[in-house]
Amino acid sequence: MTIATTPLLAQTKWSGAVTLKVTIEGSQDSVGLSYYDMVNKKLVIERHKLEQGVSIFEENISEPVIAAIYAGPDLKTAAASPDNSMRLYLQAGEITIQAQKTLKDAALHGSSITDDFAAVQKELSPYRKKTDSLNTQLKLTVMPAMIIKYRNSPVGAYLLSNLIYDNYRGEMDTAAIKPLLNQLSPEVREMSTAKSIDDRINRIRKASKMTGTIAPDFARLDLNGKQIHLSDFRGKYVLVDFWGSWCHPCRQSHPHLKEIYTRYKEKGLEIIGIDQELQGDLEAMKKKWKQAVAEDGLTWVQVLNADGIKDFDIVRNYEVEAFPSKILLDKEGRVIDRFVGDNAQIIDSKLEQLFAK
Repeated sequence: MTIATTPLLAQTKWSGAVTLKVTIEGSQDSVGLSYYDMVNKKLVIERHKLEQGVSIFEENISEPVIAAIYAGPDLKTAAASPDNSMRLYLQAGEITIQAQKTLKDAALHGSSITDDFAAVQKELSPYRKKTDSLNTQLKLTVMPAMIIKYRNSPVGAYLLSNLIYDNYRGEMDTAAIKPLLNQLSPEVREMSTAKSIDDRINRIRKASKMTGTIAPDFARLDLNGKQIHLSDFRGKYVLVDFWGSWCHPCRQSHPHLKEIYTRYKEKGLEIIGIDQELQGDLEAMKKKWKQAVAEDGLTWVQVLNADGIKDFDIVRNYEVEAFPSKILLDKEGRVIDRFVGDNAQIIDSKLEQLFAK
């Protein structure tokens, strides 16, 4: 998710008023909706109580946006649970979600973009093994073809953005990415995701150049108020985890991080969590950060980027564009690899190789 300034955008056929009706039969739980408004640069979070199993959200969007919907007696727990949450595209019109017990297998109607999104996920499923060969094939042939296939849908811009994020190893010449932008329909090119492509390409170029170099040192106060420096962890492999309390995919990745921390901590792995909050003053950000760490049961080093951001912005200096992102460092502090999004299998494979030596 980028935090760069976005130019004023033209309205598209997908922009405008949204009515989202959520039905979970027989439930009296709460339901939450959250998304990041890229145009107005704000995080939107709404929570309703299901009345006789029904809740209605009324939104007004400047452009289509991926949103998270989650339901349960404890919304914070539900938001991190794949069984009790789902993602969809908000677009103008009426959207309905119908579920019997949980949102895992809910039926959704009224969002053609979500239908495209679901079709894309199904087409990408053979590549979920995340082996290096499949990953390279995905970037060089599969994703470009899919971007053209979905050129008339916001999903095309989503795929292009993900192709850029996932090109931090430089398998694909960034010069070959720009022409794909021109393949998108004029209406899709008006979206903020498409308009920020040049900036993202430049940042990914910088990120890819970090591989093999010493990662920039930084200093922050941890949860206990103790100052830590990245350089304090020389002699250990370090996985730097960029996440946020608001980021559902980030928090859904935490159980996997707990597994690898248990497996490799005594063998010389340390994890440093860099929390990036999007809204509120520093005290409000600290509260959200500490609460999320406690809720997710995270036991490794945690720091808040906002607490010291004027001196050194860790997220910006590490060229982090999307959350979650993870950067693996060797014992001398050099960047070995970067992982964007859901890359549990690649991380596992990389750590197995390192600790098998």
